[in-house]
Amino acid sequence: MDIDVKPSDFGIDHFLEPEEINQLTVAEYREYERKLRNYRDWKNTIVTAKKMAYERGFKEGMAEKLKERNVPIEEIIERTGLTEQEIAAL
Repeated sequence: MDIDVKPSDFGIDHFLEPEEINQLTVAEYREYERKLRNYRDWKNTIVTAKKMAYERGFKEGMAEKLKERNVPIEEIIERTGLTEQEIAAL
């Protein structure tokens, strides 16, 4: 599943230069800004989700290694920030 987004996914052919923006009507400018805002919001959502998934995977991987080494559950919780239930599910 490809979750990366492109400006064209939001109807943006290219990012406008200041000179191009100056040539837009008020309605065209508002439409461009709306598309740009939607693109940026979606892009930021994807970037944040990827970062959170990476961090979560890192913590779970660390917890699995610590479990394999028979580290006490309290220490695993402290080191990873995962709950006891989350660690038990690994």
